[in-house]
Amino acid sequence: FGPNFVAVILRLAHPGTAVVDRPVFVDQMTSDMSMQSGDEGRDARTDSRERLVRLGLMRRYTEKPSMMYLGACCTHCCLFLLFVVLTAVAGTDFLNQTTEVALHLWENEWKVRGDALTEGSKVCTYDLSTAAAQEQQEMARLPVGHQEYNLQIVYNSNDGNMLTVDKLLKVKELEDSIVNDPEYTSFCLRKSGTTECKVPTTVAQACVPSLCGAIQNAEGPQPPTPQLGCGPVNALGLTPATDCSPVKSAPAGVFQCTTPAGCSRDQWSINQTFLDAKLEGYAGAKFALDFPETSLLGSVDSQFGAGDTTGSALFSKFSFGFPLAGYESTDDRPEEQKDKIHKWMGDAFFTKLEQYNTEHGDESGFRIGYVGGDLTEMSISALLGGDFALVGLAFFVVSAYVMAMTGSIFFSVMAMGQ
Repeated sequence: FGPNFVAVILRLAHPGTAVVDRPVFVDQMTSDMSMQSGDEGRDARTDSRERLVRLGLMRRYTEKPSMMYLGACCTHCCLFLLFVVLTAVAGTDFLNQTTEVALHLWENEWKVRGDALTEGSKVCTYDLSTAAAQEQQEMARLPVGHQEYNLQIVYNSNDGNMLTVDKLLKVKELEDSIVNDPEYTSFCLRKSGTTECKVPTTVAQACVPSLCGAIQNAEGPQPPTPQLGCGPVNALGLTPATDCSPVKSAPAGVFQCTTPAGCSRDQWSINQTFLDAKLEGYAGAKFALDFPETSLLGSVDSQFGAGDTTGSALFSKFSFGFPLAGYESTDDRPEEQKDKIHKWMGDAFFTKLEQYNTEHGDESGFRIGYVGGDLTEMSISALLGGDFALVGLAFFVVSAYVMAMTGSIFFSVMAMGQ
């Protein structure tokens, strides 16, 4: 194959030169070999004659370089048009820019398990309120019994501990930008019968002091018994505290609030003494048994607990509710509702979350990961877009190099086409 290919290249590079059985470089090659003696020289000359025969077989191809050039160009154009047509007609089924394809091809067992859990959740979930009227943004799934919509963020510390004052302030700053988005209240999951958004699942939260012990008081004997650190029973049957110091403060979190009815996010505060006391109280709690501590234990990794007050990773979740404004139920044009929330999440959060690690990763001391809506697909597409840009640059550089070294546009085009 090698000598035949060389013969074609020589003919294309010098179309005006007649094809001969013994090119000049072959004469030089055989002349050099004639200087060798003995068996080594005879073997080299035999090999040379065999190569000359193969060169002769390429005569009919090298005599028509224009036809070869035209055929190669047409082939590349046809393949490119086929690619465009398949992409336009089949869409993501032909070129799926996600990890789904690769995971399925690999028969990834975690992917199979994840799919099974997702489908099982759809089939087994039954919402008792489906027969009742659906109030705006009070249903967590779209349609009922199917997919939940939320934004999940994981914070992974660079030094093994996320539960420090500096890092928690950075976490709060990022989450402030989420809940303070002008349209957040138009999509958040609401508390039943109100227009108030449900509290996100996050460590970066301050309590409402008047709700201290409220969960235990609602489930325990009446009249209620004040919980550890909470105040005496008032006329409403509550045991309010003056701040968020008690471990039974609700909702659970590591930020301080000293206003009985609750504070706005910009009024929350934190210091090392308060943080140490709160973490000490939460570290001794048992998951799914102690409330409201359990909601905080569900937002830290397994490093935290059993007396250990450090955690290398944190988890936050912001839930969204249906039906949206202008729709009667979750079954009312669900695809349209889904498109609306996907567009809002992409416009409001994608750029900030995608660039966070690059712009703030070193400064904040942690890295983030996120999923929700179409954000994962958008992130993958952005990464692939950057990779394709580098591929395009590589094509340009290599093409320019080949052109400079050979002095032939044809060589450069054909090399890049191949």
